[in-house]
Amino acid sequence: MNNKLFAMGLVVFVFTTSPAFPFDIAIGAKAGYFAWLPMYADMGTGGAIEDIRWGAGILYGPIISIGFTPEISLSMAGLMGRQVTSWDSRFRSRSIYNEIEILSGNYDFDVFRGDFDSVLIYRLTTNFRIFAGYKYLLMKTELSFSEIRTNPSDNSIDFIEIINLKLNHFGHGPAFGIGYSYPFGSPFFMAITLSGVYMWGEFEFEAVESYQNEQNFIRPKPESELPVGKRVPITHAGINVEPSIGMAPGEGMPIVMLGVRYQHFLIKIEDIPNVIPEKWMNDKMVGLFVSAVFTF
Repeated sequence: MNNKLFAMGLVVFVFTTSPAFPFDIAIGAKAGYFAWLPMYADMGTGGAIEDIRWGAGILYGPIISIGFTPEISLSMAGLMGRQVTSWDSRFRSRSIYNEIEILSGNYDFDVFRGDFDSVLIYRLTTNFRIFAGYKYLLMKTELSFSEIRTNPSDNSIDFIEIINLKLNHFGHGPAFGIGYSYPFGSPFFMAITLSGVYMWGEFEFEAVESYQNEQNFIRPKPESELPVGKRVPITHAGINVEPSIGMAPGEGMPIVMLGVRYQHFLIKIEDIPNVIPEKWMNDKMVGLFVSAVFTF
């Protein structure tokens, strides 16, 4: 991974967490429970990977905002944490090397997600603002599974494979958006933001541990057949929507918000033959979050 990019750190389309009230400095935190359906479910190659279930977990991170003028402010935020899922598949067919095979097995995903945003916000009116910024996304995925492949002509066992696969990808790029907030009776307000982002980066096979049957024995898969160290370009294009309600009880008390985040990326990875096709794939995340911010 590019350490210089990671050092850029807090990047794109989060709006200020005090949308209806001016401030100079705000410091706080956001946490929530988020579900994620990865792009691998949309590869379109058939097989057990398309049975993948939504992974879920708690994500959390800091919020920092600085108001330079009543109209201009800078907001930085991050969400980090793990999301996991597991599922079983029974007798799913797929085509590989121009042959049909039937797959059954047990599968597990364990993902570390780092989602960092920074954005410069311009207040057009009391309630309406526009913003532009930069986003950095890091995904470290570990896929483990035990799989049996059978011959559809006679249901005989063709292959048994046990794999531990580590997949990393990161993306970074600009984003733009709009935000609207409206007080509806002191001290409460509602807010919504909509943003779009375009990112580029790299997809990498960090490590692969694989065992297969050979002449009635389980042996390590030859290294020449494993894509260890393989790096290819990856592209993200997507939207982020965050409706929320909040409360600003007054001086010395935190501004508290409860909201929903929906994030939808279209992701394309450069073709990796017989592994990942070069096509746009859907990657979705949705979750409920709460944030608390103190202003100074």
